[in-house]
Amino acid sequence: KSKTKWIRLGTSDLEPLRFDVARRCRVLGIDETVAHNLVRCYGDRARDVLSIAEQESAASPIAPGYMPIAAEAIYTARHEMAANLADFLARRTRLAITDRNAGIGDGSRAVEVMSSVHGWGRSERSRQLENHRAEVERERGLAVAPPVPPRRGLSWRRAADAVRRRERTG
Repeated sequence: KSKTKWIRLGTSDLEPLRFDVARRCRVLGIDETVAHNLVRCYGDRARDVLSIAEQESAASPIAPGYMPIAAEAIYTARHEMAANLADFLARRTRLAITDRNAGIGDGSRAVEVMSSVHGWGRSERSRQLENHRAEVERERGLAVAPPVPPRRGLSWRRAADAVRRRERTG
């Protein structure tokens, strides 16, 4: 006999949830793809994430160009026991895998947001960044890519070629 049968997982009525989350995202200026991702990752708790986004001005991406928003870091730290940076970036958002900079490149707000919830000082923030970087590098078997400085008029193809050249030489 199941001891966890009483635990409610998600919702049985997805369409109203999707509609509500998409509507709230539009109001907050959040892209529709993020709305879909929130429902996929959090189910009916996506509404709680959006409440945090609204109340704490946390609707912006945690890393530029990626879907996870700052409110997700706050929500997972407060309600899902995301106790460290690596837990959030590697296991909650998968940015450690999907972002060449592992979620800690230029413009990333992950350590700043997690720090605001957990009360980390400067040395703890540095320790969190280094531990995350080391974990990602161990898993990937190569260094976390340094951010590519944007250059005016540089096409994506030329930028990718420049990164490949730099990786070969260095």
